[in-house]
Amino acid sequence: MRSSISWRSLSPGKATMSEARVVHEQRLNLIVRRIIPASAERLFDAWTQPELLTQWWGPENVECPDAEVDLKVGGNYRIANQMDDGNLLWIYGQFETIERPHKLVYTWCIADERSNNKKNNSEASSETSNETVHSDGLEHSESKAKAERVTVHFKPLVQSTEVIVIHEQIATNAIKESHTIGWNGCLDGLANFTKAVIKKQ
Repeated sequence: MRSSISWRSLSPGKATMSEARVVHEQRLNLIVRRIIPASAERLFDAWTQPELLTQWWGPENVECPDAEVDLKVGGNYRIANQMDDGNLLWIYGQFETIERPHKLVYTWCIADERSNNKKNNSEASSETSNETVHSDGLEHSESKAKAERVTVHFKPLVQSTEVIVIHEQIATNAIKESHTIGWNGCLDGLANFTKAVIKKQ
């Protein structure tokens, strides 16, 4: 069974100046590992092909109704996370490193459905706001330097692959704990998905 997580609590918010200073100075990292009986190529494709990604992404009580992946350095991705209460969050970012089938590096941001609903106004600009609504309909208020970063390694073993997720630049311990639970749930889903696919062959 996948581990549960409530990513709804991780949508962007405002912090006081003192809170922002503490967050900047104390960014956190986490590492989650899983050995999965599948090839690195199969797992890399499951991670980067939207039609496969939507079939396993998300911990318990989170569905993935949509995913978009522009798999190139500088390309964008976004993943929809449908909560059991109907709330929709988008995880989105940009690819920094792609080394198929061994490594992915990408930035990680979260926006809620209210940001996505601004899509119709994406061409409008504001000189007084630090937030920009891009063509994907999401507010990109965080600079690239402040965005969280995810590195995924696919390490081939004998008849299996070790998947190593390194999530960096996390703002608080609470978010780190939620990410840890979420990544464990996602890797459960990936393992179950690949097991089912291999069984059918």
